[in-house]
Amino acid sequence: MTTKPFVIEPTQDAEVIIHAALPGLADVEQWISREKLTFLLDRGLVIAFLAYGQPKLDLPTGVIMGGLEEEGRVWIEVLSVHPSYRRLGVATALMEELRSQAQAIQARGLMVDLDDDNYQALKFYKSVGFKKVGFVNHYYYDGSKAIILFCPLAANSPGFPHRL
Repeated sequence: MTTKPFVIEPTQDAEVIIHAALPGLADVEQWISREKLTFLLDRGLVIAFLAYGQPKLDLPTGVIMGGLEEEGRVWIEVLSVHPSYRRLGVATALMEELRSQAQAIQARGLMVDLDDDNYQALKFYKSVGFKKVGFVNHYYYDGSKAIILFCPLAANSPGFPHRL
């Protein structure tokens, strides 16, 4: 039996989420503070998961966080994998866990915004089922354009809601 090279765990710790995001998202603290993230976590408005290497080390190798929207979607706010652990399936495993949790709460789908020149991220999101649905000019604080992607989730039951 083969041991997975990493394990995925839920987290409610804003400090750990931001720390885990920093290697891949150096500007994460420019758009979300620990206080704001704690506020959102405490109210169940975001869900987050950490990836740890095996054997489990103290520092996470990756993080994903999704915000719950009243339109019935989960918006991916953060997906970051430490550069030393990229191309090992960490991002895919984190995405699978978020997708599973989104389906459990009967979300309609997952959404994410990407800088329009982030080709590696676009390739990854397309590989896990996302499709382009639009773009927004001057979306980011530096004035760059965002590509908006959506991944529909299969209905879990005939009474699948359109809203959370």
